[in-house]
Amino acid sequence: MKNARPASNETQSRPASAASTKAGAKPKALLSRPPKNGRQSEFETQKNNATASPASRAMKPNLALPGSPLSIVDKIRSHHRERRFAMGTQQVLDRRLESYVRINATSWHAFDDEAERKTANKEVAAKIKAARDGKGDDAIIDAVILTDKAREPADKARAANERAMEDLARCLPIAPWIETIPGLGYLGLATIIAETGDLSNYQNVAKVWKRLGYAPYNGLAGSTWKRTTWREGRPALTAEEWIANPFSGHRYAMTHVIAVWLKNKQWIGKAKTDDGVGRPNGKYGEVYAKRRAHTDTTHPDWTKGHRHMDGLRIMMKEFLKDLWIEWNAVANKSLKPKYGVRPSSPASRALKPTVAVPGSPIKEYGRQQKIETHSSGATASPAHRSVKPNPAMPGSPITKRASKC
Repeated sequence: MKNARPASNETQSRPASAASTKAGAKPKALLSRPPKNGRQSEFETQKNNATASPASRAMKPNLALPGSPLSIVDKIRSHHRERRFAMGTQQVLDRRLESYVRINATSWHAFDDEAERKTANKEVAAKIKAARDGKGDDAIIDAVILTDKAREPADKARAANERAMEDLARCLPIAPWIETIPGLGYLGLATIIAETGDLSNYQNVAKVWKRLGYAPYNGLAGSTWKRTTWREGRPALTAEEWIANPFSGHRYAMTHVIAVWLKNKQWIGKAKTDDGVGRPNGKYGEVYAKRRAHTDTTHPDWTKGHRHMDGLRIMMKEFLKDLWIEWNAVANKSLKPKYGVRPSSPASRALKPTVAVPGSPIKEYGRQQKIETHSSGATASPAHRSVKPNPAMPGSPITKRASKC
């Protein structure tokens, strides 16, 4: 046929990229789109011989030296995960015991109102306490003994991990500042860092507040959305609003305990004061007192418990702000570089010493390096220096420290 093309023209040699595009593959323009999380990588193009891409560094950011602040933060978070698991086991057993006593030893009913439930819970706590002293119904005593024995492994695991967290927190650069804060011990510091990670990763303290559940949403604190009596007539959050304002009840509960420690240590109770009201005994106690005085005037309709919780929240936000400022004050000296040391630095060579014949070329991190020859009077060869790093280097195996750090 005249319109028919020669067979040789039916298939043409095309570049692989064009052929794959026609076959349905995504073009290069689509392949270079930013990731779905909306963040554009600052390194849009990279060389073929790059040793590590930004993606790999983002996946494994903590390549810090052993004993450095970044590695300490990682270890704290690891122990905290094990601690949280042990705490979860304790809570399951405790709730199981309370449920057994409530159903079998009280007048509790599923249709009771909130006040009746509180009364039943107090009765349950009193019966369990008496059973631990060997008093009360034999069935309840047996249930308490069984529960306490089942809790022993979790109790030991939690205590061991909390001791490890305290020891690690003492090695952080922020530790000297924490020692000046009455009521905020090393376990409290370790818990905050375990829940937030490296505070220098937060652009401002408001992000720290949001992470720990202290940021307001629509004019109300995050914790109020789980308290029906504190919503001021507002409906519960929708699924979309929860996504916009994520709130972790477990994380907030742990930091709330720290806030209680802080307030109790920086407050003189009403029983020890002449006016019978109580007074602050520290900076954060003053913040609490000032907030309580403010809400007494602006929210007279609030209950005493509501004003107390609000005062703790404002006090804790002030402490977290100071902690974030102090942490970043030492970040440039102690927490950098974020991704560990550069491959060509002496510290990295100390971590991965190269055993080579003095004077021979060695290949390290893809680069050919020449080693200068030394006379017989040289004190140390390059290989010797890499095996025995500078004693002043943090994390060095021959560094001598008085503490456990």
